[in-house]
Amino acid sequence: MEQQNAVPNGAIAVCPRKKNDKTPAVFYADRMEFKGNVVPYNEVETIRIMGTSSEGTLLNNYNAYAMFTLTNGKKVTWSVRGAEFLGIGKAKMKQELYHAMFEVCMETIVKARAARYLEEIHSGRTVTIAKMNINSRDLTGKSFLKEVTVPFTELSDVELWRGQIQIKNKEDKWAVNSPMTSQDNAICLMPVIQTLIKEAAANQFV
Repeated sequence: MEQQNAVPNGAIAVCPRKKNDKTPAVFYADRMEFKGNVVPYNEVETIRIMGTSSEGTLLNNYNAYAMFTLTNGKKVTWSVRGAEFLGIGKAKMKQELYHAMFEVCMETIVKARAARYLEEIHSGRTVTIAKMNINSRDLTGKSFLKEVTVPFTELSDVELWRGQIQIKNKEDKWAVNSPMTSQDNAICLMPVIQTLIKEAAANQFV
């Protein structure tokens, strides 16, 4: 991958969309700045993030984006796209740039939005994320066409696989249908559910 832009003073990461990007996404401890937009982490209401690829014998394409909607309704979108013909092109490089952006988002914007969900849950409320209702004890969602409620004590892990959030039970099977990360805040299910699984396991021994 072509080398990313230098990190400005005070920044924790820089995520360009191309080589020598003059307007990369710059991440600080409390905000992201991108193309003149300031995105405070505590003001992000919804997150959509997705990378897709199509691979053929001769031609490969890669498209990805991260979209953030603030509490005031403003939308900010970071995106990349690239193609390769007979192995020549920028699809692989764009995919690597997106993966770097994804990792930074998980540690900043997603973590901050998930923390707000967890604060609500710990106060005794039920939150809805990607059509799943979640409280401190269990989550309710669809398993195929049937609605099911699964205690966190029966869950083992939550994983990301090809843009899907897979929530697994202790038999290593999908506990509920897997939402795509292109749904509003579905990506927040990962830190939220991971935290609640750990808390449920700890509380079993109290």
